[in-house]
Amino acid sequence: MAKRIIIQSDPRFRRRALLLILLLGSIACWALFRFDAFTRLSLQSADPMERQRGLRLVQGFFWSLPVLALLLAGWLLWQARCVFHAGQFPLPGQRVLQATPLYTGHQARRRAWLLTIVGVIALLTVPPLIYLSWQWSQLLTSLFGG
Repeated sequence: MAKRIIIQSDPRFRRRALLLILLLGSIACWALFRFDAFTRLSLQSADPMERQRGLRLVQGFFWSLPVLALLLAGWLLWQARCVFHAGQFPLPGQRVLQATPLYTGHQARRRAWLLTIVGVIALLTVPPLIYLSWQWSQLLTSLFGG
């Protein structure tokens, strides 16, 4: 039996990735808090223009969900194509967060098929998300005027 090749993680990359995740998480929490406070004030405002701005902001949030699903599907399908082409997973030169075995041949193709299936599932969620975003926009417009 052949010895498995293990790709070791880079401690500097691991720290940077953790800091990036913490930074993005804290920015997202702050933005969500500010978003919630702003939209509550603007949607309850007596000024119709202010209500319209808050309504468009909330609708923009809902319309961003299909875009994010489309971006995720595109990235997953691109990664799967690269794995099929390279014949190994993780890809050559790709950094990992933890020690990861190198898969080649049939095992790499299995990983690529898994990425493809998850990418197609993400792609299939786009039309329902577009429909739901449209429904939520209609509901918010009827509730808060527009």
